[in-house]
Amino acid sequence: MQAEALLTGEIGDHARRSVIRKMYLYLVLFGSVIGGMATAVGLVYQLLRAMLTGEPGSNFVNEILNLIQLLFLFGVVLIYHLNVLRQDGASTADALAEKQSGYSVLVVDSGNGFVESMKAALMKLGSKVRVTGTKPDGKPEGNFNAVILNGSLAVDAPEWIRSFNGSRIVVQNEAKDIVWTDDAAQAAQSIQQLAEGQEVRREKTGRSVKSIVVYIFAALFLLELLFVLLSFGISLVVGL
Repeated sequence: MQAEALLTGEIGDHARRSVIRKMYLYLVLFGSVIGGMATAVGLVYQLLRAMLTGEPGSNFVNEILNLIQLLFLFGVVLIYHLNVLRQDGASTADALAEKQSGYSVLVVDSGNGFVESMKAALMKLGSKVRVTGTKPDGKPEGNFNAVILNGSLAVDAPEWIRSFNGSRIVVQNEAKDIVWTDDAAQAAQSIQQLAEGQEVRREKTGRSVKSIVVYIFAALFLLELLFVLLSFGISLVVGL
């Protein structure tokens, strides 16, 4: 599968998207990090014990060499698989850039630098999408995959936008007497606020699922590191 992942084209893309291969890579990386940390803690423990007790023991040199050898092994495995992930990312980026270069988007100019802001946002993402600006009163010649317009224009869009066959992306703006809501519950809340003579307030959305998962894994990693250091401290005290 790794040999296939190095290929270009559909075969390489399929291998790089393989769930089994990704699970293997991340499990090996996780094991290498944990194994390297545990080995490093054991190596430091042996050195500190020898320094503090003054009695390294008859098997001290062999233990130190074995730990160094094991630490080197974990390091090699970690670097190799990180390099594999980096190559996957580079290959995927090239494939995505090729797809993006064949995608054409039309931005309807509604004033206030709307077209320039969209181009700047796409440039910030490093996108290769082809962008064309146009006025609301006429569609330019050519085939386009998507059209981008602001909310005010979407409410009263011209006929060529309403009959556009591709994707239509609407950017919310502060149009007068237009309140944007995500679902029926938020719409009901907006109605209640207007009925009470209040201004419509949008509740802040919570953290994304991705960020929550990252925080959980970070907390588990710190917890495991704490247990390792605690075990080291207990072993050191008992050894003394």
